[in-house]
Amino acid sequence: MKDYTNLLNVNSPDYVFIFMPHEFALITAQKYDQSISNYAQQRQIIVVGPSTLIMCMKLVESIWRLEKQNKNSKEVAEIAGGMFDQIAKTLNLLDKTEASMIKSAENINQTKKYIKDGSTIVVNSEDSFKYLSTIINDQIKLINKSISSINMIDLSYESFLEKRFQDLAYYEPLYIKKPYVN
Repeated sequence: MKDYTNLLNVNSPDYVFIFMPHEFALITAQKYDQSISNYAQQRQIIVVGPSTLIMCMKLVESIWRLEKQNKNSKEVAEIAGGMFDQIAKTLNLLDKTEASMIKSAENINQTKKYIKDGSTIVVNSEDSFKYLSTIINDQIKLINKSISSINMIDLSYESFLEKRFQDLAYYEPLYIKKPYVN
């Protein structure tokens, strides 16, 4: 007798069905030797006849369907577990990002407050800029006016040595022309 349940390299079955086309022959064999059924069960063999074949095939189909559903359920559970882990990690990252954004907003507000209300007033209002602009423009006009009114003094080297350079430097700007040499 072959041992189908222990075949190598094959997805071996748990039970093997033997089909007996003549049920009367099976019943007669069991009358003479009642240990036939026990021997078949020990070897994981099920003897079926025409009246029990369809019922056994339906039973096998139901078992296979349940096994497939269990396998699919395990895959769905693994996928759901992976998705849950991803969602948890994403939420954790979003919480960290939110905390960082809140800290950034606080820093921005502190910077604005420092600029507006600090001990050195950088920006208090539009008027500050207008006021500073007018002061700067007035100073630029004064500088331009004084540059245009400077008298160019032509000094020779000898006269330069006679006068006191330091006294002149304090009273008016001095431009010295170098003598033209050929």
